[in-house]
Amino acid sequence: MQITGFLQEVKGKETRFGTFYSLVVGGKTYDTGSKFPPKGFTAGDYVSFEVAKNDRGYETIKAGSLSKQQAPAGVSPPTPPAASVIAMDRQDVISRQAALNSALTMVGLIVQVGGIPESKTTTAAQKADQVDAMVMSYMQRFFKLSTGAEYEMAEDDVAAAAGLDGQWKAAE
Repeated sequence: MQITGFLQEVKGKETRFGTFYSLVVGGKTYDTGSKFPPKGFTAGDYVSFEVAKNDRGYETIKAGSLSKQQAPAGVSPPTPPAASVIAMDRQDVISRQAALNSALTMVGLIVQVGGIPESKTTTAAQKADQVDAMVMSYMQRFFKLSTGAEYEMAEDDVAAAAGLDGQWKAAE
């Protein structure tokens, strides 16, 4: 099957065998089957390539078929999404949810056994902040254990996790 359209993105995906690259054209991702990004191709290029199904049924770009083409007259590349929109692939979302669920379970167990140190002057708000920071810390740890990647938190989450000032830290 021949695919022609504007290249929207060259994506790298980390695997246990290294980084493998794919191309996004027309909103659909096509695997290159290569550990190297295609040379000379960038988002906005008008490209053409053949897609073949491999022995497992996955669609991959046929080796040697990728080429730049002249865009049809009057057709311009699609505008990229706003910078504030962070696109996560489905597996990343699943890994983040799993890390959060595991962190909530772990912190729940710690709370049950009285594992949160507190003094007589500790307020309910301070204890809630400690629990929140523990969840964030364990969530980062579990995400890294399952994916090998660092968990990037939003600034307000970073501030919450930093609010402990050394009072509590997950075991490394």
